[in-house]
Amino acid sequence: MKKVTIVMLLFMFMGAVSLKAQNIDQLVAEGKQWNVVITHVPWPPINRVTDVYKVEGDTMVEGTAYKLLLSTRSEHFTNWELCGLLRENEGQVFHRKYGWNHTFAAENLLYDFSLLPGDTICYNSSCMLLLRISDTILEDGTIRNRYDFQYVADGYLLDEYETWVEGMGSELGLLYPGSRLLVGEISDLLCYYENEDLVWQNPDFNSCFINTDGLGEDVTEAVSVYPNPAKEMITIKGASVDEVKIYNALGHLVKALKNTNEICVSDLQQGLYVLRGTNKDGLSFTKRINIVR
Repeated sequence: MKKVTIVMLLFMFMGAVSLKAQNIDQLVAEGKQWNVVITHVPWPPINRVTDVYKVEGDTMVEGTAYKLLLSTRSEHFTNWELCGLLRENEGQVFHRKYGWNHTFAAENLLYDFSLLPGDTICYNSSCMLLLRISDTILEDGTIRNRYDFQYVADGYLLDEYETWVEGMGSELGLLYPGSRLLVGEISDLLCYYENEDLVWQNPDFNSCFINTDGLGEDVTEAVSVYPNPAKEMITIKGASVDEVKIYNALGHLVKALKNTNEICVSDLQQGLYVLRGTNKDGLSFTKRINIVR
């Protein structure tokens, strides 16, 4: 862990001067769809369900205008139900959850795309420091701002990270920014659509919809990678590897190997990567790895 210093914060803030001025892409807009997979723990067995969200319709609550947030667990995108409210104002996205008693919870800040490097955003369970803002290219060819955060606890930087994309939201899913440290379940954004076009797909998964009771899906939970974080070499334990691929945080393939459980990572830059592989039986596994320098 690293102590957050004033010099460090000043350095990151000065980096914001070079950012190009542009309008912030709206996140709360109709025609968008987020497919989010929820993995319940402890494991095994693997137990995953996919929640699908969309924004559709308007309402007024206590004098404030909101968009209706609908959700479904139907693979055919039917049987939509009201699950909350969203509104956006100058890059800030606010959320109100719709409860079992048919009332809306108090409003909370979900995203703040007006943040600059060095700024911090806090949730009930965690705080995150914005490290940098850079460009990323989505699968439809559009260029969006990418926000890279590092988790902070008691003034110390943790080895936990999160990425947002402007107009799309967190890599953890629409309603899950700041949740990396939570226990009990893990969320991941599977796929993001605009006007029914696939704009982004998670390289960790092979599908945009997953619903399983843990039988025969993959062997992820039986596989471990060490050391992690790593500098020079990593070893895959728990699987006889047929093929393995490593992707960077942008989803670009940076390394592909066959028939080996040991991988040299000394040529990779510092950062988070996704390791995806298959064993000799054709079962898949996915692991996040952290490369340090």
